[in-house]
Amino acid sequence: MLYTVLSVLSQIYCDGPILRTVQDSYMFPDSKHFVDMSLKFDPIATLRNFDELGEKANDIAVLREFVNSHFNPPGTELVEWDSFWILKGLIFSEMYETARGIIKNLAYMVDNHGFVPNGGRVYYLTRSQPPLLIPMVYDYFLGTGDLEFVMEVLPTLEKEYLFWINKRSRMFLGEDGKEKFPYYQYRATLHMPRPESYREDYELVHHLKNNGGPSAVNASTLISEMIKNL
Repeated sequence: MLYTVLSVLSQIYCDGPILRTVQDSYMFPDSKHFVDMSLKFDPIATLRNFDELGEKANDIAVLREFVNSHFNPPGTELVEWDSFWILKGLIFSEMYETARGIIKNLAYMVDNHGFVPNGGRVYYLTRSQPPLLIPMVYDYFLGTGDLEFVMEVLPTLEKEYLFWINKRSRMFLGEDGKEKFPYYQYRATLHMPRPESYREDYELVHHLKNNGGPSAVNASTLISEMIKNL
């Protein structure tokens, strides 16, 4: 059920006619504004209503009315990197229950997606940040001595560890071509502009192509290569 919902949401926030039309309209000052706006209605109804607009969607006034009537103002999201430092402050302040709640939220992401994404947004589900959940649990244990909670989340920590071993590991090769040691990347598996930087990514690629970039390579290929090498 969860992945069915995420699949439909992806058609709004990750790729598809709504995202492209809104981002290309320059309705908002930056691309992240729109993709951080939550839905007022279920995603299927939103997609259907947009499809019914047809060519009218290219009228900025009509498009703005659609966005205002179907989306809420943008909010914030859970970000692991921010949470890492917040947790330290909570432990120092002896706010252990709140600290435990942050860890549980991140553990929920691992249980459902296999790792902690870049943030709590559907468009971040293909991207990982540095693996901070394990050191966060360690910090919590040092501050509280709560071994019972550590044992409770241990299977989740092992699950994320295996994700990094199996999905994000690379082998460093020496000059002789032999494998020297493994290393790990926090990277994306994308072949399109980042939704929160949709317009900016396309403009960057357009600039590169117009200033000596490889004309035979299309924008989506360039963007894919750029993101994979972040």
